[in-house]
Amino acid sequence: MASSFTIILSVLAIIPFFLVSADDQLIQIECHNAEEPTTCIECLKSDPHSEKADKVGIAVIILGCLSNNAKTLAANMTEIASGTKDKNATKILKQCSKGFYSATKDLAFGNPQVEEWQIRWC
Repeated sequence: MASSFTIILSVLAIIPFFLVSADDQLIQIECHNAEEPTTCIECLKSDPHSEKADKVGIAVIILGCLSNNAKTLAANMTEIASGTKDKNATKILKQCSKGFYSATKDLAFGNPQVEEWQIRWC
């Protein structure tokens, strides 16, 4: 969970205010400084809107990718927990699932903050 927020903050911090669109070169530059550059690039390139996205658009796309990944991980942890006979492992897996689910809620609240950030700083 913490690394998700680190990636978001890293991306928001490294996007210069003068950049207008997220072409391939911009995506490479911005993701180069992310904690997981390859994941960042794959996320942005997977969205058809990224080529014309501005700096806030990039952040929103990344929030969407992080949210989708957290949902998938939560579902995977729940599924593994339901098939595990070890009670301690089940408990840990369910806690992980809850953590990922909680992250999706936090990420959902991130979008309005990005929009508010755009109004104040752009």
